[in-house]
Amino acid sequence: MLEHAGRESGIGVLQVLHAWARTALVHYVVPAHRDEAGRALAQGALAELRAAEPGGSAQLTWARFFASVASDEADLQLLGALLDGPARIDGLEMDQELRWTFLEPLATYGVVDEERIAAELARDDTASGKRHQVRCLAARPSEAVKAQAWAQVAESDALSNALVEATIAGFAQPSQRELTAPYAAKYFEAIGRVWEERSIQIGVLLVRGLFPSLQDGPEPLAAADAWLNDHADAPPALRRLVLESRDDLARAHRAQATDAGTAAWSRPRSGRRARRPSPLGAGRRARRRAGQGHVRPKPRRASQVRGPTMPSTGARGGFRPCPAVSAGGMAARTKPPAQRFPVTPPLPSPKRHIPGAGRPG
Repeated sequence: MLEHAGRESGIGVLQVLHAWARTALVHYVVPAHRDEAGRALAQGALAELRAAEPGGSAQLTWARFFASVASDEADLQLLGALLDGPARIDGLEMDQELRWTFLEPLATYGVVDEERIAAELARDDTASGKRHQVRCLAARPSEAVKAQAWAQVAESDALSNALVEATIAGFAQPSQRELTAPYAAKYFEAIGRVWEERSIQIGVLLVRGLFPSLQDGPEPLAAADAWLNDHADAPPALRRLVLESRDDLARAHRAQATDAGTAAWSRPRSGRRARRPSPLGAGRRARRRAGQGHVRPKPRRASQVRGPTMPSTGARGGFRPCPAVSAGGMAARTKPPAQRFPVTPPLPSPKRHIPGAGRPG
């Protein structure tokens, strides 16, 4: 993504690429590679941010993506300096939405406290500002904070729909898997009650947002399967939501298993990411090292044999080698193959009976 996204001129396409890259980092990269992949994304995003046209939409898009993947101390310090000064990037306007975007990772990694978040709410005392404040508060790395957020959304109905969604977004942070791991079992114990007692919108938010999709290991997947087996009579809509989340988690585990079998990511001196060697070229490289040079593989299908061809009558169609070759080496013309099934001639159309025709006068 970093090799080509910087040349993308469509802002919508660029935003989709950023979303896919973060999804791959959070769900599909094996845990042993996450830190390295996250640092590579943050470094690449910062480089593109500095190289983007000042004041353009691409610059703002790269700034938001940089904040979403920043995790190192240096990156967090830069976010804080851009937020409160004295750092500045030419053309990057720090509007209120971008300020909240930079403040959330600072709250997630414990760089800012509740007082700093309250001060930002004083600058933006609006409904949108309140949602951002609730999200930042729930994102703080503390067991007490996670317990309070869980109680507010899963055990109480005091919050509005918008604040429930903001609390869930702050609660489920990819960098806080250990803090949210104890709530995986509580999730399967609570979803039945929540679905019965809360509104359909709140139920969907809780069942989807609190599913333990960030947890590593086979335990969450096994717990989802056990719940589905034990609750065959649960409401179909609830079962469908759990099944969809379960399938997403299974897909993530398969992707991580694939990533675990590849080499670790590395960055060459040129600044671009090294491409992983293709297994298709391993045989050619081995023959070259053995001094055999290039050896053409033996064709596996008749259609790959060079020479005169003629239409094939097989079930798959295509072409097959022509068996008739003259002594001079030129292919003899052949007639099209006979049809496999005889063609039944069409029946003669019945003659219309005209009254008076053929009768004696």
